[in-house]
Amino acid sequence: LIFVVLYTALFDISFLPDYYSYERIFLESEIGGDWEIAFVAFCAILNNLGVEYNQFRVIVSIIGFLFLVRIITPGLKVNSDGRGKSFISLGWLLVPLIVVMIFLEYYIIRIRGGLGAACFITGFFLLLKDGLIFRACGFIFLVSSFLFHFYTALMLSVFILMPYSLCYLHNSF
Repeated sequence: LIFVVLYTALFDISFLPDYYSYERIFLESEIGGDWEIAFVAFCAILNNLGVEYNQFRVIVSIIGFLFLVRIITPGLKVNSDGRGKSFISLGWLLVPLIVVMIFLEYYIIRIRGGLGAACFITGFFLLLKDGLIFRACGFIFLVSSFLFHFYTALMLSVFILMPYSLCYLHNSF
């Protein structure tokens, strides 16, 4: 995260794919085009608050970093005997590679998809918790993921939500 913030602040990142497309969306922030409404609203809010485009990209990177930390940290809990879990059983050798790939792809290049994925996974985790408020917030996050990036949310639904639902239904009968 520190690397991304420093790199964005000190160097020209306009060579990144879709840099100018996202800059145009951020600067224009008009609802009604072919962009998802939540992403445009997010851009408009930050733009109206006086946030500049590179600062916007840093904010998206911070959101992505917090999202990835939220996904990875539950697997790093300590066992009941006080020792950490075996990192090998968690596929620990692949975690850094996956984190870098996801972070670079979804929070540096495809920022709409990254925000949509963050909303989707947050909503999914909230739906798994007990309590009506958690589940209501989870549903809101899931719906908002479609409003940030429809196709990312659709794919996550197919590969995460549907298999989980099928397993849940199978185990409840």
